[in-house]
Amino acid sequence: MNRVFVLDTDRKPLMPCSPARARRLLRDGKAAVYRMQPFTIILKYRVDPNPQPVEFKVDPGSKITGLALVGNFPQQGRVVLWAANLTHRGYAIRERSPT
Repeated sequence: MNRVFVLDTDRKPLMPCSPARARRLLRDGKAAVYRMQPFTIILKYRVDPNPQPVEFKVDPGSKITGLALVGNFPQQGRVVLWAANLTHRGYAIRERSPT
């Protein structure tokens, strides 16, 4: 489920890659770190931007909301590329406020 976000030279998003592939690209000087959070690399060479369609899924909850990017691949089927939990602060703010 770990994936590294990838940008082309024009800062357009490409398909996320595995951490091992990102390490190889960084080691060989073919990419540079663009952002640390979420970890994103930018390529130093031109590629044909032809990304697969990716769906953004949201699972709303009262205290925590789940977020996910899901890719639909012909051979592997549906694969989670990135996932995160967003914790709501509503209860914490209400508990700290003087009544």
